[in-house]
Amino acid sequence: MPDVIASGPLSRPFALAAELLAASATFQALVSAADATEALDSIDYPYRDLEAGDYLIPGGYLFDDESLDQFRDWSGKEGGQLGLVLSAAKSVTHATDSKNDLKEWRNTLGAILAEMLTLSKTPAAGGGFHWNLTGWRKVSIGWQQKSEDALDADPTVEKTFRIGLFILNWV
Repeated sequence: MPDVIASGPLSRPFALAAELLAASATFQALVSAADATEALDSIDYPYRDLEAGDYLIPGGYLFDDESLDQFRDWSGKEGGQLGLVLSAAKSVTHATDSKNDLKEWRNTLGAILAEMLTLSKTPAAGGGFHWNLTGWRKVSIGWQQKSEDALDADPTVEKTFRIGLFILNWV
């Protein structure tokens, strides 16, 4: 069955945010993608059943919930917030050095977010402009334990991974 196109006002922001994230050179490097089209395969939205499986590692997950606003008025003006989770394996270089692992992860996250803000004001490939990201807010950065199912499936897998949670503001 073909994928449903994200064309409505409640689904299109996810597709546009995913395209903007995928256009980030740092995100492409994180997920080992050759280009933005390939990087899109490492981004989930608007739903991920975390009970059925772990986050994409490395990857991104865009979501909304009752705490995040989204609006559209009669004139067509719209805006709101989306949640963004970025994840990656712990650094091989700093595997036993949590301090430097976290610094490296924060640098990577900061580069991705800075690139997204810059790209949001530039023309997109194929015409038009990227999604109008106006700012972001950090919620949490650190490490997370993989699900029990993932650990049971492969006991040799690293138990923890890097994670960053942000709120993206757009108009």
